[in-house]
Amino acid sequence: MGQNKLGKLVLNELEFFAFHGYYEVEKKIKQKFIVDVEISIELSDKDKYNIKDLANYEDVVSCIRAQIQISEELIENLAIRMSESVFSLSNHIVNCKLRITKYPQVGQKMTGVSFEIEQGRVE
Repeated sequence: MGQNKLGKLVLNELEFFAFHGYYEVEKKIKQKFIVDVEISIELSDKDKYNIKDLANYEDVVSCIRAQIQISEELIENLAIRMSESVFSLSNHIVNCKLRITKYPQVGQKMTGVSFEIEQGRVE
């Protein structure tokens, strides 16, 4: 009898520079953004897989890159849009956890501001 298998594809610290933010200065100056993505993939009952059975990490990077080029005022909206677009890459993707970190100049020392979203596939 077959077992349900779940695999994870994790992309760490994808670095981008883009125009996102609520304030005018954020819309005029490119800022650094780091994106971490964790994708859960439902694996069929096989001994060996091919790329069509999984999620191709190059496709995930391209998907995230395309979304980050579309300006948003809030990184929360950007994260939601990125997460939803990841699901379009494969029907085998059942969950996506995504974190965006930005490095705003707010007059206070900090290592960044992050927003994280986790959502499952809705059928």
